[in-house]
Amino acid sequence: MKPLGTKDALTLAAAGGALGTFCRWLMASVLGDASGLSAGIVMANVIGAGLLGYVTARLGSSRLDPARVRRLQVFLGTGVLGGFTTYSTLAVHGAQLVEAGDVLTAIWQVGAQIVLGVCAAVVGLLVGDRDLMPQVEASLGGGRGGRDPRVRQDGER
Repeated sequence: MKPLGTKDALTLAAAGGALGTFCRWLMASVLGDASGLSAGIVMANVIGAGLLGYVTARLGSSRLDPARVRRLQVFLGTGVLGGFTTYSTLAVHGAQLVEAGDVLTAIWQVGAQIVLGVCAAVVGLLVGDRDLMPQVEASLGGGRGGRDPRVRQDGER
């Protein structure tokens, strides 16, 4: 497969962005508004962050041709998920709250969404990176690397 050129990258990003933006609009329309910020926008940002983490991890460890991986990164990451999530709407909503004198609500809503997004991205990265999962399970006391308390170890009675 030939390397990704600028024209191809723009086409993939634009097509993915149109799809992602449509999905965000649909979610926001169905779920409606909550405190002036669409619940659909909040969900799109958090879900999108998790999906981007997953896609990043899966493509990063993919055995696919590097040119194909790059196309998928541009279409899914930059395009679909970039269009699906919207930092600008979050920022404008926070600015409007500050302008209205509701600074604490702005800090709470914007801050909570950023924290939730980062947590979702971490989960997506962990789930997407299957090589990392045994280490996570082991650190939680289960899985292949952890000790099962139901199984006797050498020397135990």
